[in-house]
Amino acid sequence: MCEIKTGFAAQLTPGERRALFERRLAEEQDRPERCLWISFCDTDRPKGQQFLGVVIMLAKGLAHAVDRSWELGINPGGEIMSYETDGSDIRPEHFDRLLSKDELMAYGYCDA
Repeated sequence: MCEIKTGFAAQLTPGERRALFERRLAEEQDRPERCLWISFCDTDRPKGQQFLGVVIMLAKGLAHAVDRSWELGINPGGEIMSYETDGSDIRPEHFDRLLSKDELMAYGYCDA
């Protein structure tokens, strides 16, 4: 599932979006790290090609995870949806990288 482009952030200027992002980074700073599953999609692509991949990482919150995914060069862009997981079923080598749909299915993280 993807965020709707007409949402709150889509109505902000690039400067306003950056300021909001920076505020969220600051709010998350004192939080403990937790495991986040972040799914990326591009709703401008044709159906069946919208899914861009998943990144699983430890982060203090979603803003930190997005920022870190850019730093690591594993953020494919697009829109995101995330949820917190305990990470107990995630193999260490699958953290901090972009996983494709085929990889997610092969590793047993999701079904078709």
